[in-house]
Amino acid sequence: MRVWQRDGKQELSGEIIPAFCFEYSHACRWGAAGPLFLKEIKKWLLFTTQLYSLLELSPTMNLFHQFDRIRRRQGRLLDMLGLVPAETPARVVLSAPAFTLKAYGDTGDGEPPLLIVPAPIKRAYIWDLLPRVSVVRHCLSHGISVYLMQWEQPHLEQQEAGGQELGLAAYADRYISTCLDAIKAELGVRRVFLAGHSLGGTLAAIFAALHPERVRGLVLLAAPLRFGPKSGSFGHLLAAAP
Repeated sequence: MRVWQRDGKQELSGEIIPAFCFEYSHACRWGAAGPLFLKEIKKWLLFTTQLYSLLELSPTMNLFHQFDRIRRRQGRLLDMLGLVPAETPARVVLSAPAFTLKAYGDTGDGEPPLLIVPAPIKRAYIWDLLPRVSVVRHCLSHGISVYLMQWEQPHLEQQEAGGQELGLAAYADRYISTCLDAIKAELGVRRVFLAGHSLGGTLAAIFAALHPERVRGLVLLAAPLRFGPKSGSFGHLLAAAP
């Protein structure tokens, strides 16, 4: 991920998102490429949905199901052996059909808290597997209050409640904003540090671009931000999507 200085601001390669600063001392803006970014994301989501539908109709899909069943059996065996995540004790701050917001450690020490946004297709406990390999514990040891979003799988009737589509507007804006409202109610702070991994990082980046006034800093891990023609094999797949 290329970073350079421009006008005293530290910015990412700005072809898609032109103005990200780790310390948001300057207002970040959603540039002219923003609509293109959202369009490409939606195109990618449509492509993956159609691809999965084709796989469902394919005879080879049975093979994928077999592999998945084997993987689940291996997971249950590891659980029986006690090799399960040793998660840090947490309390539930907010529970919704699509996500759960957890809080770790003491709060209210005056420092901006950290909100972790995992990828919706991954388990949230990858941030807190074991004490020696826990991002949550590491942050707590440095006096940072940690909040973690845990994505759930809402049922179809819950998805349709209120007529609101569960798309980018929900995952990259409304849900994260709801979590920040809950954090503000607890700590009285409006700005937080956001950390996201994979697609969770993409969602966090979109939110930071839309609401820079609510973000103190942004940390992205393996988060795809560029979906243009020079984005490698992923870009070719996206370009081939209908």
